[in-house]
Amino acid sequence: GTVRAKASSHTRGEGSVNATIAQKAVSVAGIVANGKTYDGKTNATLSNQGAVATGIEGETLTVTTTGSFNDKNAGARKVNTTTTIASTGDTLASNYSLSNAINVVDATIAQKALTVAGIVANGKTYDGNTTATLSNQGTVATGVSGESLAVTTIGSFNDRNAGARKVNTTTTITSTGDTLASNYSLSNATNSVDATIAQKSLIIAATATNKVYDGKSTATATLSTGDLVTNDKVSLNQAAANFVNAQGVNDKNVGKAKTVKVSGLSLTGDDALNYKLNNEGAVATTTANISAKSLSISATASNKVYNANTLADVTLSTGDKVEGDTLTLNKTASTFGTKDVGTGKTVTVAGLNLG
Repeated sequence: GTVRAKASSHTRGEGSVNATIAQKAVSVAGIVANGKTYDGKTNATLSNQGAVATGIEGETLTVTTTGSFNDKNAGARKVNTTTTIASTGDTLASNYSLSNAINVVDATIAQKALTVAGIVANGKTYDGNTTATLSNQGTVATGVSGESLAVTTIGSFNDRNAGARKVNTTTTITSTGDTLASNYSLSNATNSVDATIAQKSLIIAATATNKVYDGKSTATATLSTGDLVTNDKVSLNQAAANFVNAQGVNDKNVGKAKTVKVSGLSLTGDDALNYKLNNEGAVATTTANISAKSLSISATASNKVYNANTLADVTLSTGDKVEGDTLTLNKTASTFGTKDVGTGKTVTVAGLNLG
């Protein structure tokens, strides 16, 4: 302020001089910024706006500090702060100046945790491996306006065998446009979803062996299939194989390209349950021949007393007839070579036939 004084030569006087009271410089200390989860913004909050010590007894000031992150993205960041002071009671803020109104403090923006939802796995037919495909790789909602992420999910069955199974999935997120995946973390990167491996359809084919007539309809058949997965252990089984006629009745008789019916087909083995037998009625058919059985006839002639003719009495027999078959051995004639008496004479049996 300014003080004025008047003086004279007769009296002691009072005078005035000019002088200035400067603002007292103070500094703010103790500012603490809160960390936050990524929200796409630089907004910051402070857990402590700081304080100033006036150094003058009885005088305090109100401190207001605001701040914002220097970068919106997740990571260890800086919060730029601006502090102002205000009067409190009889303490005038105008008596003070703030030497460090601008400050920088540390704080962290944490990645925002997201979850993937909507993953759908496709069922498949048994193929001997655990490979899986997905009809929906899932989606994530960032919750941040204007931000979206690309989702990639892969999966594999927890078991290669047919049945109700689980597909174990792994999901990753990647940046899209200005959206950085590094601002997010995936809380459920691994998941398990339901899917079914259906049994593989399998058809058994049969091949029958030709045979010589033996009085039976039974056939020898070999089974095969082209539907097995490589290295799978499956046995092809049959209950019976028989030659049959056009009515499907067992037929033991000679014929070419006769139908062979292989019935009671079944599957066994370590991997059998991965397959579904697709032969109708568990039957396979093929063809084969039954050829005639070779048969030799033997003749035994009876001795006779001379009667002036060559006729001989002969009995026919064979050891080649199938047991149980009814068969007549026939001849048209049986004669001695001459009518005359003799020992060990040859008898000729002609016109042998079967009836």
